[in-house]
Amino acid sequence: MNSVEKDNEKALELLASLKAKLPNELRKKDKDDLGFQRRCYKRWKPGMDLLKMMLICSQEFGSKYNERSRPLAVRDQNVKFEAIVGVHARSLRVANEICALLVAGFPDGALSRWRSLHELSVVAYFLSSQDEKISNRFILHRVVKNWKAMNQYNEHSPRSKLSPFGLEELEEAKRQRDAVIEEFGKEFGEDMGWAFPAINKPKNINLYDLEVATGLDHWRPRVRWASDDIHAGYKPYHASLSASESTGPVLVVGQSNSAFTDPAHMCAISLNLANHALPSVYCSEEDATILLMLRHLSDEIGTTFFAIDLETGKRAVNAPEDSQKN
Repeated sequence: MNSVEKDNEKALELLASLKAKLPNELRKKDKDDLGFQRRCYKRWKPGMDLLKMMLICSQEFGSKYNERSRPLAVRDQNVKFEAIVGVHARSLRVANEICALLVAGFPDGALSRWRSLHELSVVAYFLSSQDEKISNRFILHRVVKNWKAMNQYNEHSPRSKLSPFGLEELEEAKRQRDAVIEEFGKEFGEDMGWAFPAINKPKNINLYDLEVATGLDHWRPRVRWASDDIHAGYKPYHASLSASESTGPVLVVGQSNSAFTDPAHMCAISLNLANHALPSVYCSEEDATILLMLRHLSDEIGTTFFAIDLETGKRAVNAPEDSQKN
């Protein structure tokens, strides 16, 4: 038996040994996780309950709005309605993911997912400020993305061990892509070409352009902050939300109950922007009252989380058992 075969045998023996211990180890891990989550929720409960309240209210608001307004929008052939309602639904899902990450003890992950929620809310707000032609372009631009994605997929399919798209599928995707380029112009082939001519920039339209157009560019520093954990550049230990209450050098590899205020409040604000972006032409008087209530609730979420931060921060520094760090 050569050295490679011996190493492989040892690796398989180790794997078998770990599998035998797995049930007990998983029970211990689950018990530890549940204990942490109980302590974590106890600390942030007033704020977390309000955030959950906002998610429930926003979901009920969006569901009732869609159910009531969709027949009217279909009658009016209102593509703006279709575009924004779809973005709003995705905003709700991402907001729920942010809440789930906070409950599980991952504030940096929640902040990263806020980056997606922010983009969705900016797009929704931008679409709401434009005419239906831009919403129509937004929807039809999907075929441009499909064409690019299918070509990239096929390019790497031999090495990725994936079955490539067939010639007929590629030809149909190209036909659809060519049709919209011919209708809307070569600018439409850009990654965010759907936003032209509302953004008078035939090339390289980006999220920042939409932020400027909607007056939401003051969020740009927070977008950069939230992107820090998405990309793989060097990040010192103290730059993580999870380590913000640590008294010394620490590399966070698991849960933390630190620094929930920013991701929670930013989630509430961005979700509220998406709520307000729903076409007002189909809003009722009750909708206007609900939207105003949600604005007040968003403010209360921020002040509640901040108050908890101030009250419990010092105690958290002296409670290392409430953070699983290495």
